[in-house]
Amino acid sequence: MNQHYVRSVLDTNPIAGYVFSPQVGQVIIMGPYEGKRPKTTASRDKVFICRPANGGDEVPCVKKILANLARQAYRRPTNDSDIENLLTFYQKGRNAGDFEDGIETALQAILSDPEFVFRGEADPANVKPGSRTASAIWNWRRAWRSSCGALRRTRNCWRWPRRTS
Repeated sequence: MNQHYVRSVLDTNPIAGYVFSPQVGQVIIMGPYEGKRPKTTASRDKVFICRPANGGDEVPCVKKILANLARQAYRRPTNDSDIENLLTFYQKGRNAGDFEDGIETALQAILSDPEFVFRGEADPANVKPGSRTASAIWNWRRAWRSSCGALRRTRNCWRWPRRTS
């Protein structure tokens, strides 16, 4: 830690009292060794909305779990192709382990899917290109409110700005 920090163009804030800027160079997380899955927690109860009683009940239960998770993650109703795609990931995890390993693999696929990571909005089918639509943010007050969503604790966030034009 007693080495001088090489400044870049982006680093413009020196810390008073330090010859160099303190920084984290590496983080190592070790353990838990021989960790065990918890039997029940609040978050696991939200994921595992059903448990298969036997091998024959596994696929309907998996479809129910994946449909629930995908609907929440994709912010839209799921269709059969969504579930079939996730079932291939489930099967890959299931072949390597057990029921929960399959759900874990499918959940990883959901969380890395672009439909989860990025939120897209499509215009309705009957709207002409370039026209003002309900989904377009053309209203300056609506844009102001949406920008304040992440800044709710900002003092002046809920005061409307004066319109200059």
